[in-house]
Amino acid sequence: MLIHSALEQGVVLKKIWGALRGVYFQNAITLGNWYLDVSNDTVNPNKPRVEVLPLADSGFAEISSFEQFVLVAQSYWGVKVFRNDICPALAPFMPLVYLREDNTSWLGEANDDMLAMTMKSQFFAAESILSALPPPPQVLLEKWQSVLSTLKHNDFLHAKGNALDYCQQYRTNHYYVGSHTRDKAVMAYLAMPRAILVDHNTSSYPS
Repeated sequence: MLIHSALEQGVVLKKIWGALRGVYFQNAITLGNWYLDVSNDTVNPNKPRVEVLPLADSGFAEISSFEQFVLVAQSYWGVKVFRNDICPALAPFMPLVYLREDNTSWLGEANDDMLAMTMKSQFFAAESILSALPPPPQVLLEKWQSVLSTLKHNDFLHAKGNALDYCQQYRTNHYYVGSHTRDKAVMAYLAMPRAILVDHNTSSYPS
């Protein structure tokens, strides 16, 4: 009834995604200046099912940089994060390579919010994190290259070069305008395996 009444008064109901208290990623809803989490017990079943708080007191923050995203991902997903040297031509859109302790690896980040952020920044957001992250371990790089070699050729997946150079090139070519190039990048990403498993007999997970 509260939501129905607010909507009748013109208050905007909006789906949001970001980081909650800097600890984990969160989907929620805002109703004007109120924060609504209708699945509050997803991570911790002992918490109330629904949480309603003033947005300013909720601890929710939109993701504004890859640096912020990586800090949450490392603790929430239990991953090491490397720069995307796997597919440098894809890196301006998806600059991250993940490696979990069970040696599962995947690339990202391909959700709409993160793609919108890097494009809005004219690829400077990707450039910043690519400059800060370490390269992937050689065994991880070679495993991905072996997997990608079995796929139909796609410049986003197979082109060689430096990811930072691609950021500059895409900025010069105004690939941050419109959705044409982004959509092609996403389609290339969708042609990849969602994740791969690196040989457990290797020491691919760095200490």
